[in-house]
Amino acid sequence: MDIKESANHHNDAGFRLLKQLLHTEHYKAKNIIFSPFSIYTMLTLLANGASPHGQMIQHLLYFLKFRSLPQLNSFLSKLFPSLFGDASAKYGPIITTANGVWLADDLPVNPSFQKLLETLYHGKLNLVDFVNKRREVMEDANSWVKEQTRGLIPEILKGIDESSRMILANAVYFKAAWSNKFKKSLTKDQNFYLLDGTSRKVPFMSDSLSYPRRVSVFDSFKVASLPYIGAIRGKFQRPSRFSMLIFLPNDRDGLPSLIQRACSESGFIDRHVPPKPVMLHEFKIPKFKFGLDFELEDILRELGLGLVFSGESGFTGMVEDPAGREVYVSKMFHKAVISVDEEGTEAAAVTMGLMLGCSLGKARVEKIEFVADHPFLFVIKEDESGAVLFVGQFVVLD
Repeated sequence: MDIKESANHHNDAGFRLLKQLLHTEHYKAKNIIFSPFSIYTMLTLLANGASPHGQMIQHLLYFLKFRSLPQLNSFLSKLFPSLFGDASAKYGPIITTANGVWLADDLPVNPSFQKLLETLYHGKLNLVDFVNKRREVMEDANSWVKEQTRGLIPEILKGIDESSRMILANAVYFKAAWSNKFKKSLTKDQNFYLLDGTSRKVPFMSDSLSYPRRVSVFDSFKVASLPYIGAIRGKFQRPSRFSMLIFLPNDRDGLPSLIQRACSESGFIDRHVPPKPVMLHEFKIPKFKFGLDFELEDILRELGLGLVFSGESGFTGMVEDPAGREVYVSKMFHKAVISVDEEGTEAAAVTMGLMLGCSLGKARVEKIEFVADHPFLFVIKEDESGAVLFVGQFVVLD
């Protein structure tokens, strides 16, 4: 299985999460932002720590679409450098990820899991006292979150249960400038049409009519690709490796059906990337900033991962027997933020799991207009692998 095929499985998992999130009435008319990459990484950590002969590891591998842990880890060993390989380059995108584990100091960590955490995931293991210093552990975890997201997410934990035995966390941070920035002088307020038919004034960024954009037209929607500037190494600027794709339905109320289609067709994102620039009559997208936080337990249960939260199989891959059999995930949180303006995009996300102890269409190339004045789907992706870092919907300016 090559990296693009594996990345498609990664993206499909993200869209299954989006579909399940939108089954909840509360989120249908809300702006949504989350990181499939961050949640996916958390699930791979759990897979590597699951008891090797239990049912849970099979459920996790089935959800992740891998036959075995070696196959999964081989993919991760290629994906991580693909996404974060330019972290030391100058002037290009800033893309970082980090993994942290806070483990009760009376639990014997499995040496093979610690080695994998430190080598493949570049993570850090912290031995802590959950019994007497729960508040200090919570503050340390929140400080880690704030540092890894460069202040965009100052905290995620509000409290820690007295039965806590372990905390797992992944953070991802992204900041990049557009390859072609928007002029602030051209940003003007205009109507953005909501799903209920009403409208609100929203600041729209626009282009000069003489500038071509990568846009494709399909049967019921259009797609625009906005590349971010590439990294500079030495005297050379590398080609752009990251882009934002905006999927704009033709109908003002067409976002739900578009998302339904994206969630049901494997490889949907990769098949609808605009191939080349075209001249446009008009190009406008809104300027926006928002965040979202939600709990993942019910969503993952509905997607077939209930054993992760049941305590039936245990995590002897993380914690050596007999304690590993008694550890299970009690809660899992996700929090993400995004800001899109004339300069570019800044986004961050954190996924955190608290673990307790039981006893303890074909495109047409033509001149068109792209005015995103009604709800749309967007993703931020790495172009070589196709892996999606962030996905969301914009429906209203909060």
